[in-house]
Amino acid sequence: MPFGPSCNSSCCNRSSLCGWNRCWAARRAVLATTILFAAAHIPNPILTIGSALAGFFFCEMFRRYRNIFPLGLVHVILGLAMAASVSDALLHHMRVGIGFVQFH
Repeated sequence: MPFGPSCNSSCCNRSSLCGWNRCWAARRAVLATTILFAAAHIPNPILTIGSALAGFFFCEMFRRYRNIFPLGLVHVILGLAMAASVSDALLHHMRVGIGFVQFH
């Protein structure tokens, strides 16, 4: 499902970063959005750590350039690359939330 990561990136960057950027300093808004983006990938530890690192980059690039389409495309490409290169025993088919806990 290639639209899932793109929608995730779009919702996180557009809504939270733009709203928090008005209230807080730019660096605090980026960090808060990065934490929100990483929290969307809990309890999968590999995805949570990876999304925290990539999320910081995504949020900072969106703050500077305000274009969500390249970020969505990079999110899809990184997701596919991670799915192809990391074992399913570690990723649990990239499931998050209750799907990760119930994975057999």
